[in-house]
Amino acid sequence: MKKIVLILSLVLLSSFCLCTEKPDSGSDDLSDFSSTLVVQFGDTTVNVPLRAVINDSMTTNLINTNDSEIKSDYTSGKYKIIYFEYDSNISNEEGGIVITDLVSKVSFFNNVYPYAIADQTLFNNTQDIEKVKNSNNTLVIQIERTENSATIEKYNNTYVIEGNSLEELDKAESRFVIAMLS
Repeated sequence: MKKIVLILSLVLLSSFCLCTEKPDSGSDDLSDFSSTLVVQFGDTTVNVPLRAVINDSMTTNLINTNDSEIKSDYTSGKYKIIYFEYDSNISNEEGGIVITDLVSKVSFFNNVYPYAIADQTLFNNTQDIEKVKNSNNTLVIQIERTENSATIEKYNNTYVIEGNSLEELDKAESRFVIAMLS
C-alpha cells in the first residue's frame, strides 16, 4: 500500500510540474501571455487591460511605422487633437467595441497626455471634418473592418488600425495601445 501511495504521489507531483510550465516562446516573461499591460508613470503603476493577449497582439503587421513612432506620435505633444474615424454603423460584435475601447483608453490617459478628442459626431459638415483631419495639430486614428488580418498602417498624420474580424481588430488595437504606452 505504501508503494502505491508513493507512486501516486510521484505521478501527482510530476503532473503538477508539467501543468505549471509555461510554453517555450523564447521569452522568459510571463507577461507576454497576459492581456494586461503594466505601465509605470513615475511612482504610479497602472494595469491597462487589453482586448488581446500581448503575444497575439505582437503578430500585428506594421506598415510604414514602428512601435517607437507610434509612441512618439502619441506622447510627444506634437498633436493637440486625436480624431477617431470609423464606421458608426458597425456593431460591437463586428468591431465597434474596439473603437469604444481605444477611445476610453486615450480618454483615461488624458491627464498624462492631454488631447482634444474628436470624431464625426462633433461636426455639422464634411468641410469642417476635413479641416480638422488635415491639420498639422491632428493625429487621426482610423479603425476599419477590412479583408486584412491585424494591421496598423501609417500615412501622413493617420494611423489605420484594421482587421478582418473582431479578433484581428482586437489584436491590432491592443498592439497600438502597447506601442502608445510602452
